Parts: sequence; C-alpha cells; structure tokens
Amino acid sequence: MSDQDQAVQQAKRLIEQNIYAAIATADSAGRPWNSPVFVVYDDELNFYWASGVKSQHSQNIHENSHIFLVLFDSTVEWGKGEGVYIQARAKELTNLADITKACKLRYQRQPKANQSPSDFTGVLPRRVYRAVPEHIWINGDAMHKGYFVDGRYEVDLAALRAAR
Repeated sequence: MSDQDQAVQQAKRLIEQNIYAAIATADSAGRPWNSPVFVVYDDELNFYWASGVKSQHSQNIHENSHIFLVLFDSTVEWGKGEGVYIQARAKELTNLADITKACKLRYQRQPKANQSPSDFTGVLPRRVYRAVPEHIWINGDAMHKGYFVDGRYEVDLAALRAAR
C-alpha cells in the first residue's frame, strides 16, 4: 500500500470514528475563534453542523467563509494522537432541500439529533452550516535535526472521496 493510500485510509477512519470537530473561524478583523461542534458528512465529504445563528463562529462565517476543522480523539494515549485537518469554505444553508439532507445525515449518525428542517429556519435561533473541503491533511511522525516533530501530510481529496 502506498503512502498516499495509507493517508487516505487514516483520514477516512478518523472522519468515520469522530463525531466532533473543532471549528476555527476568524472575524473580519482576523480575531480567531474555535468551537467544538457535532459534525456529519456526506458522500462528497462536505461537513454539516447546527449552531446558534448568534454564536461567535456563526457570526464569523457570515463575515469570513474560510474555516478550519480538526477531527481527533482526545482520549488516546499520549504520543498516539492522530488528527484530520480540513481547510474549507463554510456557509449557512438556506435551501430547504439542503437543510433536509443535513437533518437526515444528523439523524443517521446520531438518532438523538432528530430535528426537523423547520427547526433551523425562520425566527428560530439555530441554523445548519456546510463546510466544503478545499484541502485535507493528516498528522504523522517526522524528524527534524534529530528531534521528533509532528508532521502534516496532505491527503488526495479525490482519492478520499472515492474511498467512501
């Protein structure tokens, strides 16, 4: 198996195993914000989550659609951590068909997330967001001048989508 095949399999496994992502956003002045969100994904590896429209990360997305998601398991033994890093563009969904799709994906991944698409429209306080990946990386071991450092290796997005 090639290094890229192994990277695809590692990214696929981490995406499938982890239901939370840390989403990093920045406001129009560049001030960063990071929030944990429950995420689901579709066959194209678009990620979806529901958040309050007045949440800082939601407001930031309205100002700046560039985001960064990280999925990882924080319970693993020290030195065994793995992560998937996702550079993406995000937006609030307004099309009912897109919101319905996201609600179905949420329910399939977590039956307790059984909200109706109408729960995310109108005057209600929460919305559904979608992030479309532009680049995906995994972490791995690397050495620099004889010292262990964390490396980051890009995963072929088309190959990862095909592996689904």
